Amino acid sequence: MQPVHCQKADDDVADVCASSMEADVTHNHNHTNNNNNNNNNNTNTNNNNNNNNNKNNNNFIKAIDDDTNQEEEEEVEHGDDTPADGSLHRCKATQPPPPPPLPVRHTHYHLPRRRYQLVDTWPAADAACARINACRLIAMDMEGAPLGGGPTSMLQIAVSPREIYIFDVHVLGQALFDAAHLLPMLADPRRIKLCFDGRGDGFALFACHGVSILGFYDLQVVFTSLFQDTARDPFLKGLHRAVERLAPAADARAFTIRKEAVKRHWRVHGCASVLDRPIATETLEYAASDVAYLFRMYALWGPYVAESAVLYASHKRVLRYIRRQDRRMLTTAHLDFDPIQQRC
Repeated sequence: MQPVHCQKADDDVADVCASSMEADVTHNHNHTNNNNNNNNNNTNTNNNNNNNNNKNNNNFIKAIDDDTNQEEEEEVEHGDDTPADGSLHRCKATQPPPPPPLPVRHTHYHLPRRRYQLVDTWPAADAACARINACRLIAMDMEGAPLGGGPTSMLQIAVSPREIYIFDVHVLGQALFDAAHLLPMLADPRRIKLCFDGRGDGFALFACHGVSILGFYDLQVVFTSLFQDTARDPFLKGLHRAVERLAPAADARAFTIRKEAVKRHWRVHGCASVLDRPIATETLEYAASDVAYLFRMYALWGPYVAESAVLYASHKRVLRYIRRQDRRMLTTAHLDFDPIQQRC
């Protein structure tokens, strides 16, 4: 089902509530004329019901909506120095939040021992794609030189925190994205693809591989909605900030150190170093850790937001990012422009 625009959903709910309240008032008026002794009780009951309805109507969630007037010059995953995406539209939750209040942190979660597999041969790719296409929920991320502006290096797909496939796209090539391999999963809107700030991934799939991904569930939208006051802090947070709310301090610190070390290597040696083969073990660990935590985030934070709103906002972010990048490419087309030499 195609998600409905968040503001439109609010209008529809408001109309339904208004009609219901009007009917209640008419019914109570007639009942008052028939029985004055029950008037006060009915009035109090209806007032309580109306108050409860109004209280429920105020249970909103926030979904990020890209602002086309805001330009983001930094890399997609930089996090703290990336401006938040425009105005936050309030969307009606389609399901009530769970009874317990949302904890500020879940620092008890220890990531299970990961088993990642480097997929760089076609027999291994056939087996991995068959396993992935049998799943309804996956987590994914991509690495490129730079992502979307140059060759794709790796595609990480996890079917669980313990089972992660790292596809060597630089070796396997475009055939990995055909109908016999990953396309059925990527193009199916009924299958959820978890990501964290998936704008660059969606753009890379579209621009480099001709895939319009559907069913994208961006956990950065969820994180911003639940934990960030964008009026006071207007900058998007990177994955390491979300991990800090999930994992013990030692694990979160190790995650951040590993991530910074690999990115520092890419900055020093250039973005094209992500295409170096064989792939270093540190790079494989970095790639696997980028998707391993997403399942736990989805399990803990997903019930507090409307899934349809997150899917809608995630899809809209990717579309606007693609349009923005297309305009930039047209602007720089007449220049001596080499995306490989862009700063990471």
